[in-house]
Parts: sequence; C-alpha cells; structure tokens
Amino acid sequence: MKKTILIADDDKDAVKYLKQLLESMDYKALTARNGDEAFDLFQRHSPPVALIDIHMPGINGIELLKKIKARERNTEVIMTTGFSDIELAIESLKNEANDFVIKPIGINALEVALKRAAERIVMRKNFKELKNLNENFMEALREKDASLPSETDWIGSAGRLIKGAFSVFENVARDGERQDSMVSETPFFLSIHDKHLKIIEASVISGERLGVRVGGRSWEIYDGEAGEEKGCPARLTFEKGVGIRQKAVIKKTGAPVIVHTAPIRDSRGNVKLVVESHVEISKTDQIQKRLRAIRHRYQILFDEAPCCISLQNRDLEIVAANKRFVENFGDDIVGSKCHQVYRRENSPCDKCPVVMTFEDGNPRSMEKTAISKNGEERHMLVHTNPVKDESGNIIQVMEMSVNITEIKKLQDRMASIGFLIGSISHGMKNLLTSLDGGMYIVNSAFSKDDMEGVREGWEDIKIVVNRIKSMVMDILHYIKERPIETQRVDALDFAHDVADTFQMRLKKTRIRFLRDFDESPGDFEIDTEILHTALVNILENAFQACAEAKSKKELFISFKMRRKGVNIIFEIKDNGVGMDRETIRDIFRLFVSSKGKRGTGLGLFVANRMIRQHGGTIEVDSTPGKGSRFHITAPDSPPPDASGSSSPFSL
Repeated sequence: MKKTILIADDDKDAVKYLKQLLESMDYKALTARNGDEAFDLFQRHSPPVALIDIHMPGINGIELLKKIKARERNTEVIMTTGFSDIELAIESLKNEANDFVIKPIGINALEVALKRAAERIVMRKNFKELKNLNENFMEALREKDASLPSETDWIGSAGRLIKGAFSVFENVARDGERQDSMVSETPFFLSIHDKHLKIIEASVISGERLGVRVGGRSWEIYDGEAGEEKGCPARLTFEKGVGIRQKAVIKKTGAPVIVHTAPIRDSRGNVKLVVESHVEISKTDQIQKRLRAIRHRYQILFDEAPCCISLQNRDLEIVAANKRFVENFGDDIVGSKCHQVYRRENSPCDKCPVVMTFEDGNPRSMEKTAISKNGEERHMLVHTNPVKDESGNIIQVMEMSVNITEIKKLQDRMASIGFLIGSISHGMKNLLTSLDGGMYIVNSAFSKDDMEGVREGWEDIKIVVNRIKSMVMDILHYIKERPIETQRVDALDFAHDVADTFQMRLKKTRIRFLRDFDESPGDFEIDTEILHTALVNILENAFQACAEAKSKKELFISFKMRRKGVNIIFEIKDNGVGMDRETIRDIFRLFVSSKGKRGTGLGLFVANRMIRQHGGTIEVDSTPGKGSRFHITAPDSPPPDASGSSSPFSL
C-alpha cells in the first residue's frame, strides 16, 4: 500500500513538481493550494507526513502546523521555506515541526527529510509496543505468589511475557532494515535462563545467528572461559544477584561479543530468571561508525550554516561554536565567556539575550555590536533559542548571529541621502532668495537707468552664483571623488585668486579681511579647482562663525600663506564664535555642521577630503567665544597614489 503525504503550497508549479517527484518515490500525494484546504484534507485522510510551505494565503504554514499538531501530534511535518525565511523556519521548529528544507527543493534534500520522517515513525511505533509490554511485564512481577500457583507457572508466565518482548525487538530490527535506519544495525540477541542454567526462551535471531537453542545449556554457545559452566554469564548472575557485562566468543561463528545480563526477581526478591543479551563487537563498531558519520554530517551542517552559531551554558561560557563563528571571533573561544569574545569585556552585556532566554525559556531577537578577531566593530542581528533536556530543563542556549554591518551602512547611507537632500534644499532656497534680490536690484536699476545700481546688483548676483557653484562642487565631490588633475602653479597667484573669490562674500559686512602672503613662495603642483574649493569652504566657515558673533564690535578673518620646506602652509583665522572640544572632534564628519541648522554639513567634510586627497593635512584650534584657526599643509607635489577613491555610496 502506498504511503500518503500531504503537500500544501500556493505555488502551482511547485505543487506539480513535488507531486510528480513524490509519486516517483511511491507516495500517494494529496495536494492543497492554501492552508484551509490542506487542513480539510488532513482531517479526512490523516496522512502520516505533511510537506507544508510557510507562506500561504489564509492559514499560513506555521498556523497550519499548529492545527495539525494539535489534532495529531505524531504527524511528521516538514516545512519548506526560502533561504530568506530562515527565521520563520526556526520558529516552525519551535512549534514542533519535525524538519525543514530550503527552496528550491532538491531531490536529495527531500529524500533525506522523508527518510528521517520514516525512521521516526517506525521508532515511535515500536517504542509504544515496548512501553506497553514493559508495563504488562512489571505488573506481572508485582503480583503476589497466590496468583502464580507454582514455580513452573511463574516461569511460564514470565517466559511468555519476555517472549513477547523478543517479538517486538525482532520487529524493530526488521522494520529498521527496511528503513535503512540506525535500528537495523542494532542486534537484539536475547535469551532467558533458569536457575538450572537451561535456556527456556530465545529470540529467533539469536538462534539463527548465534546458535542459541531452547533447552540447551547456558554455556554451550560460548568458547573459552564463558563456555564452561563455572564461568558462564548466567551462572555468575545467579551467584552475584546483579547483572554483569562480559566479553565472550560465540562458538558457532567465532565472533566476539559483549554479553549483558539482568536478573529477574520474584516478589520476595529472589532471582528466578536471567536475561542475556549479546551485542556483536563488529556490530558495535558499525554503530559507532554510523554514529560518527551522523555526527560528521551534522557538524558539516553546523559549520556551513550561513551565520555564527554558538552554544552557551548558564555561566555564559561558550561550549561549542561553528566554523563561521571561529572565523569571525577567533580560534580559542570554547570555554571563554561570550562577552569576552564578543566585546572584549569582563561583565555581561546589558539585556543579554542569552541570560533572558535562560530566565524565561523564550527566544530573543535583538541587534548587538561585537568586535571581530581583527578588531573591527560589527553590527550583529542575534537570535537565541533554549536547548532543553528530556525533562524540559534548559541546559544550554543556542545563539545565532548574522553580520548586518553592510545593511546598517546602507541604512546610514540612505539616511545620509535624505539629510543631504533636506540640507541642500534649504541652502538652495536661501541662495535662490538672494539671487532674486540681486535680480530685482538689477532690473530696478535698469528701469531707472542707474548704472551704479546695476553694478551693485550684478555683484550680488556674482556672489550668489559663486556660492551655488561651491555647493554643487561639494555635492559632486561627496557623491564621487574624481582623480585629481594636477598642474604646477604659482603659489602666490593661487592664494590671491582664492582670496579674491572669497572677498566678494564680505561685501556689505563689517568683517575685515586680512591677507598675509609670502611674496616668493615659488610654485607647487595641485589640482587648482579642487584645492580652491577646499580653501573657499574653510573661509566660508570662518565667515559664518563671524556672522554668529553679533555682539563683537570688531570682526576679522585673516588668510595667510607661506612656504615651509617642501610644503605650502595656509592659515585661516577668525575671531568669531569659536567651537568647543566636542564640535572640533566631529567637525570633519559628514553632515556635522558648526553652523547648526543653517549649514549643510558638507563643506568642511569635503574640504578635509580634498586636502587629504592632495596628501595634505588640516589642524584646528578653537576656543568658544574667541575664534578658530585652521592650519592647512599642502605638499609641493601630491603623493603618487593620490588618484581619488571610491564613492561614499559604495559598500
């Protein structure tokens, strides 16, 4: 009879593919395109296995899983999910899903999942039989002697019960062989011995493979010491009253075995029977080899998981970690505290997710920062799950973390773009207002044939146009540094050109502008457009600082230039409002403005980048209320690698 499996997936192509695949594996496939339809099929047919997609209309996959488990807990439910839904897959496991496979579903992955499901079904079936038999057997042992009129009846009753156990053991082994599971490697060779050292019952497998026969003597199947009456395991168990473990050799096959015995007592505590089991050492080796293979397979899955995984105990010590965790945080981490590994600290983090999971047993998800083995700070998305023993006690917590640093950078970039657009819009609005004012003066002067007024208005327009040009240059340089294009220029001519451009900005203000230039500085190699923009930005910052110092009677900005060895030194000084230490520390960061809401936060950031692109440096001294000094060093020639760098938008 074909095995039945329920397929629930809203993707008709996926359903068609899975149905054909499962039917080729000799399954009868029931298909549903949504959760409601799937649960209706489950109620009518009770399939032992269900293959459920997490995302479906109506009842989603996890809700369907809960309903199926509430109705029939032993149903094997395999969830299917895309790689991006790995957290939902983990949630499904917490809701008693038995397994999950990643889409697109490969034949091998599906076969492995179905094989594991079949093994669990067989094991549950046989465990239930063994449990029922054990309860019946223990009940018989608790009966009083009056219920067993003679020793023969007592032995006969016990023998029949244990004979039933043999049947179950053999079914387990044979079912296991059909499923190719671990059970198939477990040899259930059992026999029962009475106090006369006669075999009164034996499993069929024991007779077939080891030569055990009912009515034979307890020592006859062995060679060596165990093959003599005084050394046979059953005799030693009757004498000592306790079970023993002994190595022996089977006479029929010459195979080495490990013999385990257990005494069976009557209601007075006297040993009446001995149960012997034999485990072939070669079979034990096979089991160990299989276990090693399983451990290896799961270690591969553990190591190749696309995230950092660690297991931690209640002392927050890391007891195991996968390969990716080791690659990110170091080799010698097992036994270390998690906070020592993650943050190089000696005390646990505030709101530690592992501690909280130990406390209430609930999983946690949160963002944390960690320091890699290379000293890099990383943003990690951390998820914790409790690991419980058979009694439901939390013995460890599994912590899974994914590096989301690049995602955070992208979020910061997007936030920066928004801030940039807002700042530029505000700045451009003010400039356009000023431009409208200049145009009004020009138009009004033309109408009155006032050429002096026309010149005055035109000067205002030129100032605004230069400021717009400066802003556009800042934006372009922020978006993408272009390679510098250098030429040798006379340092004195260059300094006067910068000063002339800026001095127009001071018209109609009471700020004095002082030039102090070395008359023979020689020439130097620069990109005139880039360095010109950088110095004008710094001068503009000085202008804004003076504009803020409205209470001062005298305001000045000085611009100095001199040669010092192989460097040209520029100094820009003002007696404006000045800056505190915190502002100085952040002044060259993107979107940090010393002018508050009136600045774009681009000018000094771009100026610093431009000067460093030339191989130069900027130093800042400032005192609140007294003013600031910018000391700029530009080398005679840029370094050979001064060719620009990538856009700040690149990740």
